[in-house]
Amino acid sequence: MGDFLRSRVFRLGALVAVLLGLYAWAGFWLAPRIIRSQAIGFVRENYHRELQIGAVRVQPFKLQLEIRDLAFPDTDGQPMLALRRFMVDFELSSLWHRAFVFREVLIEAPGVRTVVRPDGSVNLADLALKPSTPPPAEEESALPALWIQSLAVSDGRLEYVDRARREPYSEQFQSIGFSLRDFRTTPEGGGFHLSARTEAGAQVDWQGRFELAP
Repeated sequence: MGDFLRSRVFRLGALVAVLLGLYAWAGFWLAPRIIRSQAIGFVRENYHRELQIGAVRVQPFKLQLEIRDLAFPDTDGQPMLALRRFMVDFELSSLWHRAFVFREVLIEAPGVRTVVRPDGSVNLADLALKPSTPPPAEEESALPALWIQSLAVSDGRLEYVDRARREPYSEQFQSIGFSLRDFRTTPEGGGFHLSARTEAGAQVDWQGRFELAP
C-alpha cells in the first residue's frame, strides 16, 4: 500500500512539474511571439501600416506584461503614437474581488503627434476603424468592474501641428506626467494628478478626482 501511494504521489508530482513547465514555456516564450504577431498583423490588415514594436516580455508567474519601443506611423512616416515602455501588473486577487484588478500600470515616454492636414482633416481620425457592415443595435451595458491601484504616465510628449493655416503653426508639450491612484469604475473613482510644460516654459498642473460612474 505504501509503495502504491508513493507511486501515485510521484506521478502526480511529475504531472504538476510538466504542467508548470508548459505554462512557463507558453508564458515566457510563446505568448510574447503571439502578442507581437497579432499586433503587427492587426495594424497591417486594418491600417495598412507597419507597427514598430521592440521587446515584448511576459512574466506568467507574476502576471505581468511589458512592451518596449512601440510606434504607430503616420502617413508621412513619422510616429503618430509612440511609447518607450508599457508595463501592466495584473492581480490574481481579481478572482475574489470580482473585478479586473491591476496593481500597477506604467506608461513611459508616450508621444502623440496631432496634425491638422491642409484639407482640414486630423491625422488621429485615421485611428477610427471602418466596419465593413453596420454593427447590430445593442443595449447599453454596464461598465466592467475595474480597479487600478496605481497608474503612472511619465516623460510624455504631445506635438500639435496645424497645416491648414496660411502660416503653419506648431506647439509642443513636454515632460507630461499623469498619475491615478486607487481608481475604480464606481462612484468612488480615484485621485489624479496631471502636469506638463510647453517649450516656452509655461507650466500646467492639475489635480482632483476622476470617476466614470455616474
